[in-house]
Amino acid sequence: MLKEINDGMNKLYRKSPLNNSFEVCVVIGLRKGSVLVDSHCYFKNTPEVNIKSVEQTFIKGTQEAKWLENKFQLQEFTISPLQPQELPFWAIILICLAALLTLVLLFLLCFLLAFCRRRRKGSYQIQQAAHGVYFPHLDMRKTY
Repeated sequence: MLKEINDGMNKLYRKSPLNNSFEVCVVIGLRKGSVLVDSHCYFKNTPEVNIKSVEQTFIKGTQEAKWLENKFQLQEFTISPLQPQELPFWAIILICLAALLTLVLLFLLCFLLAFCRRRRKGSYQIQQAAHGVYFPHLDMRKTY
């Protein structure tokens, strides 16, 4: 039944004046028992596509909104455009706080690395005395 409704909706708009702008209809909800159907129909963003033209095409294609392909009886219908989903205000603030926390942690990590490198700066030198120490047995010059 789901496939038949999908096919009926797609045929309805493909045979209409909106066929150049029509992309697809998809049934997203089919409630068992009372057989309520929710579907989304997608159109290209063209000047000829608006709520009124989509509604009029649906009414003409369903025999005054009574039958879909002479198989499914229609009682009520509503057409409403999908609203673009925007991030809520609290989500934007949360993203900004996370970015700020990341920057602070990165700064602290760089500071910690610089501090540790500065502390170990002289630990790998052989001569650690203030004025240096001379080791005569390491002198490679000939003394004889």
